[in-house]
Amino acid sequence: MKTGISVLLAAALAASACERDPDAGPGEAARVPSGAEESAEAPPETRATTEGLAMWRANGFTMLVPESADIVPRRTEPPATWGSILAGPGFVREVEGGREAGPPTYRLDAITYDKPDSIDLGAWVVERLAERGESAAPAVTVAIAGEPALRTGAASREPGPASYWLERGGRVVEFRLTEEPESPLAGIQRHMQSLILSTFRWSDAVASGEAP
Repeated sequence: MKTGISVLLAAALAASACERDPDAGPGEAARVPSGAEESAEAPPETRATTEGLAMWRANGFTMLVPESADIVPRRTEPPATWGSILAGPGFVREVEGGREAGPPTYRLDAITYDKPDSIDLGAWVVERLAERGESAAPAVTVAIAGEPALRTGAASREPGPASYWLERGGRVVEFRLTEEPESPLAGIQRHMQSLILSTFRWSDAVASGEAP
């Protein structure tokens, strides 16, 4: 990762990839069925779920991101207060006469804003989209890592950029998902971005309503 960014390696957490309890919710650890140790089948595979990941401590939130990702500052304009680009390593493509650098394998932009509590998030997002000249189509309410969020732009299974907006204590964070169609991972970029977003957590200060 780029130096100067506060990134700490996450502690390794072991999880068993065995049969899942049908009553378990998303993200809950799988449970070993009774008597599994006596089964003649091969034992379940066990992996460290944070192998190759790092904890990204950003502006009011944290996420687990690939250890190989680049995190670079992103230019922002008011009312945005901070921005960064999380991007996978670039690839080299063959061109006539030699090689040239290609786009990153995946990209996710993170931008934070301050918003008065008196303004509804949906109306506030419409204003931000209008400032950027983007369509103000009705936002869809979804869940990101158990947190309510508004999704604007392309639907989850459609091509094109999409943004997810989350709010807590006057702080808004926007995650803008951008596709890189020339990437060798173009077919699974949205899956990678969604997995990263599933590890989102507000920082303790923001979660408690204090200044981050």
